[in-house]
Amino acid sequence: MSFWLVLVLGSSGAGLHVGNYETLAKCEAAAKQAVYISPNPRISEPFYGFLCIQANEASTKPPS
Repeated sequence: MSFWLVLVLGSSGAGLHVGNYETLAKCEAAAKQAVYISPNPRISEPFYGFLCIQANEASTKPPS
């Protein structure tokens, strides 16, 4: 089984695939270790979050 780690950016919900993991636990651990560094600390940080998504099949390609 495969889990994709996806970074969700902003209120638009745009997603960026950032990794593949063999278990949900490994995917969640990677999401918890992620750090956001603001390119411009004078402006407020944008909304961001991570999702672990189970792939339907091992051959399914991750989102681009």
